[in-house]
Amino acid sequence: MLWKDSKYPIIALSMNQVSNAKFAVDCYNTGIYPSISLFNYKTIKDFLLDVSYFKEKTGTTNFLFSLNFSDFENKQIRNIIDKLDIKNIELISNFYNANKSFINIKDELKNRNSIRFFLKTIDRKDFYFGKYFNGLILKGNESAGALGKNKIESIFLYTKNKYPNKFIIPSGGIQNKDQIKYFMSNGATAIGIGTLFALSEESPIPKEAKLAMINKKRNIMITQHNKLNYEKGAVIFSKTKYTDNDPNDTNSLILGINSLGEQGHLYAGSAIENIKEIKPLKQIMQELI
Repeated sequence: MLWKDSKYPIIALSMNQVSNAKFAVDCYNTGIYPSISLFNYKTIKDFLLDVSYFKEKTGTTNFLFSLNFSDFENKQIRNIIDKLDIKNIELISNFYNANKSFINIKDELKNRNSIRFFLKTIDRKDFYFGKYFNGLILKGNESAGALGKNKIESIFLYTKNKYPNKFIIPSGGIQNKDQIKYFMSNGATAIGIGTLFALSEESPIPKEAKLAMINKKRNIMITQHNKLNYEKGAVIFSKTKYTDNDPNDTNSLILGINSLGEQGHLYAGSAIENIKEIKPLKQIMQELI
């Protein structure tokens, strides 16, 4: 199996302010392949402490490490990837241009031949760069956070046709066993799940904020960065000011968490429309599989 130690071909997608080490351990123990997102940490030291916790609890560093291209250009980060022997890396294309410098930089990694690189993308214009990666993690317009123009089924079939021999992982609005069966039977390597897990009992989002999300409809949040508009799937509690130095709108996201769903926003995919209660990860997986 591609995802060593994972019972199911299901990945807990990397989520800003959700995908920390404790939640990754909970996913790991449930048979879900975990992610840890660099977006969650203010300092590299904080990240290293969290990864140490994950390794202590699981005996491995086998998780999907999510970061953007500008962070990957940081030599200190690349040294950490080598030191921790991280095997699966997700590079996020949203708001950052995937450029050819990645090709030269990744070759500096000592363990480069044993690392799988995944491009996380919402836009077909990025697919040219897909040839430099081992696989692609696709987001449809049903996703939480940054949205593309196409539904996940359309993007998946297009990508699978373009790159038939690469690892392809669809995500966005996938919420039941029939959808999982469809994508897996049509050649998906694994399935990415976000919103269902973000609203699980184990998720670090406070219970009050989760209930506020369930009781309010998902909307399309339009933010502007560098004079460009971006659409994002979210539950919006109040309008906040978006700034160019906060391209993932983390400040508004943290406000949504800290206010327990009274201000700011929380990212959500279309799956939230069918979530009526907070469930443990084990129950969610039983219903999916």
